[in-house]
Amino acid sequence: MKKLDEQRLELDITYRYEFLKTFIGFGDADVAAIRKVLAELVMQMPKIVEDQYVKLLAYDATARHFVEPQRGYTGSPPGSLADLSVEHEQVKFRMDHMQSYLMQLIGHAFDNKIAVLFDAVGKMHTPKTGNPKINVPLVQMNAFMGMLADLLTDRILALNTDHDTKIACLRAFQKILWLQNDFVTRHYAAADIQSLMRMVPLFGVLTSAKIDELSGLLRPRLVQPDKYVVRRGEAGDSMFFITAGFVEVIVEPEPVRLGPGDFFGEIALVFGGKRTADIVTLGYCQLLELRRADFEQCFKGEPELIAALRRIAESRMQAEPPAPVRIDLQGDRSHNGDST
Repeated sequence: MKKLDEQRLELDITYRYEFLKTFIGFGDADVAAIRKVLAELVMQMPKIVEDQYVKLLAYDATARHFVEPQRGYTGSPPGSLADLSVEHEQVKFRMDHMQSYLMQLIGHAFDNKIAVLFDAVGKMHTPKTGNPKINVPLVQMNAFMGMLADLLTDRILALNTDHDTKIACLRAFQKILWLQNDFVTRHYAAADIQSLMRMVPLFGVLTSAKIDELSGLLRPRLVQPDKYVVRRGEAGDSMFFITAGFVEVIVEPEPVRLGPGDFFGEIALVFGGKRTADIVTLGYCQLLELRRADFEQCFKGEPELIAALRRIAESRMQAEPPAPVRIDLQGDRSHNGDST
């Protein structure tokens, strides 16, 4: 049985790509299938891109992203949705970028370097790069990837080649698009974590920029079943967010179960101190850890902000325990911001 470093999968895009490629079964035969029809595919790309943008501009929700000034475009942006068409210079600019991306896909050697391309494409549709006002919702990205898959399928089936080559080429592109889709959704998962961090009462005074900075300090941890995450009486030097799995907080009169979207240990970031309860995993559990040392470094040179955080932490320690409120990363639930 092959062993995987699950923490490394979240941190190392090359390692992630190699796992996905191997698991899906993308290999030399797939690359050869694409190379066999490369000349014909190149001729099809302009029409594929045009069809994509006709569809994108047919809906206000997907068209609105092309009204905002695009990174690298130096001309005049459209004044409104009504000005958009495939003939507008800014739309043509984006179409050129899309055609360049597709050409890189069909001409790439599919070595580890393509992980950088996949990751950049995933990131560019979020506020992390380019124009911070361009934030394409995940549902629209999924719709786009589905449309691209269908357009490629249509063009490949129409190629002037034998049936077996068409099938091999279709299989190759389906694998490629699944690889790309993973590198898209991973950035939306990160955005969910930032949304979750904004719900921590302690972080209520922080700006969005500071929240984003803190989210970059989170360290993934995979904990096996029936293992202690923290032990009562030990030094508290970090807080945790649960992204998958469940833990049990051993308290009286009965244990409390926490799951995806829950967090615990935030008071330890400010005051340290000792843990007040044992917390044990119920099955495999994926956590994100924010360490006190990283937290303090983030606020180095900002004494007023540190003082504000201390006041919030002190008020929470003195207050009566609130009713459990839980926030689910995948739906509407209530969240318990345990300060263990």
